Amino acid sequence: MLALISPPVVDPRSTYLGSAILSGHLSRFQVDHTTRDANLDFFDWLFTQKTAEGYANASNDALLRYLSLELEPAKAILKGNGFFDVQSRNKARNVLDLYCRALSVVFPDMDLRLHRFSYGGIERSAKLLSDALRSEKPNIFHDYYEYFLRTAQSDLEERVAVSITNSDQLFPGLMLGKYLKDRGHEVAVGGACVTKLREHFLSKNSFSDCFDVAVFFEGEEAIIKFALSGTTAFETTGWANFVVHQGRDTISSSYGKSLKPSSWASPKFSNSETKKALRPKNVLPILTSKGCSWGQCTFCTIPESSGAGPELVRNAVLQNSVSCIERLQRDNDCSNFIVVDENFPASRQVQFSEYLSSKKVCVNWLAYARFEREFTNENCLTIRKAGCRKLLIGLETTSNRVLKLMKKGVTRKIIEANLTAFRKSGIAVHLYGMVGFPGQKLSEAIETLEFVIQWLRSSENALDSASFSEFNLNTSSPIGRDPASYNLIISSDRNDDIISSTYHEADGSEVTDWVEFRKVANERIVSEFGERSMVGWEEYSLLLADRCDDKFRNFEARPRLTVSTLENHDIRRHEVRSFETCKHHKQGYLLLNDETSQSMFVSRALQGMLDHTPTHGSAASLFQRAQAAYPNLTEEAFAHIMNGLARNGIVAITHRTQN
Repeated sequence: MLALISPPVVDPRSTYLGSAILSGHLSRFQVDHTTRDANLDFFDWLFTQKTAEGYANASNDALLRYLSLELEPAKAILKGNGFFDVQSRNKARNVLDLYCRALSVVFPDMDLRLHRFSYGGIERSAKLLSDALRSEKPNIFHDYYEYFLRTAQSDLEERVAVSITNSDQLFPGLMLGKYLKDRGHEVAVGGACVTKLREHFLSKNSFSDCFDVAVFFEGEEAIIKFALSGTTAFETTGWANFVVHQGRDTISSSYGKSLKPSSWASPKFSNSETKKALRPKNVLPILTSKGCSWGQCTFCTIPESSGAGPELVRNAVLQNSVSCIERLQRDNDCSNFIVVDENFPASRQVQFSEYLSSKKVCVNWLAYARFEREFTNENCLTIRKAGCRKLLIGLETTSNRVLKLMKKGVTRKIIEANLTAFRKSGIAVHLYGMVGFPGQKLSEAIETLEFVIQWLRSSENALDSASFSEFNLNTSSPIGRDPASYNLIISSDRNDDIISSTYHEADGSEVTDWVEFRKVANERIVSEFGERSMVGWEEYSLLLADRCDDKFRNFEARPRLTVSTLENHDIRRHEVRSFETCKHHKQGYLLLNDETSQSMFVSRALQGMLDHTPTHGSAASLFQRAQAAYPNLTEEAFAHIMNGLARNGIVAITHRTQN
């Protein structure tokens, strides 16, 4: 028997695909196993009154105590009909996000959000990660894994496979492996993130304490061998894509072996696990290909980690993908799907749509794609009629010069033509912008920003959205493997780098300043669209799509544009400090906006204003109460904080009001 586990921490709305595909493969070969989505279970545990009250009591924190009463109502809204009321949904989501941020008062090294996780920058350094895994410092996963083992013990087999798909899962996933190994379990780790870091797993170091077997690229064959191997001294004859550390010996296979698409298993999802997601209806991921048919972008790691081999991409038979959707509709009561291919080309989207239509399969779906000439008006109409509601596309930049440097294979003319075709057909789009690519000028980044703002201003589709983030020098990307050709000098230790490297420009040439860009962008966003709203939650786009077509349209329609936050900017281009001194540079609650969130003053002031009982009295009396506790609190600062809470929807969901 084998237990498959998806570790924290990714997203409370999402069901991830890796363990579901392995479950389907094991079922095909009649291998007994269980599955556990520890990511969804983690958030389900975290967003309970009992958990929040424990942290509130331990820290004597008034805001945590206040929020502890709001968590269960917020979860109920996001899982029920209240989700479809925009005000209720946003308030509920903001309550949960504020609670995650407020936990920094208990765990100051941790930056936890609804859609991402960081722990003092350790995900960038093998040494820092190693130190953190061995550290006795309290962290939230110690608490959760104690709960997890108590509740999962009956389902937890002697052998466990942990699927680590992205960097946010790296620390909690390896920590889970170590936690289980220390308690007598035999542990395999795998997934896209492990594949990217395979050189670190091949060498015997402190990571070795976290696993018995590490699996690279596709793990279907190795995971069956791991499940059926009879002894701790694993019989590895015939294994592929793995490394085993046994005593002083390291045993590894040649890796990169890929399964033919005809051998891919249909994913098998557990309804008891998916119902924990924060959404009122099921939204499930499906896969129709691995790799990217373009495969030339200089910043991209897909060709390195997909295992697709020299052909760049392997495609499943689309009729089989449609049959998979039909089964998931029936077995999992799901009519909303995300095609999680790294790139779903227009030609395959058209074929996919034709198969869906011919079999009269009625679903909503969204997918990741590239700009390309084949997104014609006719093709876009075919795709939209078959249920495509949104495409998520890497815009990066509108500068033809920078697009050429990136080797994107498109021009601004193609981008504009595609966006026009999407708009005419009714397909929404999310645009990902990139700022700080080597050689890009600030003026070019702002030009892209203005392009996106004008596109959103003219949009009548409530689901259109966009976001900007800073360029990250991934170690396994073409530019990461050959930084000198892009005028970069690596300033970090390449042997210590995990996901990305720190760097500086070789000759001091002009590059886009991310801090300056973010300042300009935020000013433009506020002036054009008012207060910023949370971006992402793409599963929610599908669930809201039909309602945005009718009377809910005007209520929902608000352009969504944001730039990523600055949490890791202080370590992006500079040396990372030791784990013991690498504190998150924004202490406190990280709420309201960047100016107020940088001060612990916000934390202290809120403790004076909020407690676990309903607060009565005028705004003036609230201010007097807070000022009595904190004499330095000014009326202006008090008003700023309270306005910030109101903007973020932190109004008592249970209708407690301040009169």
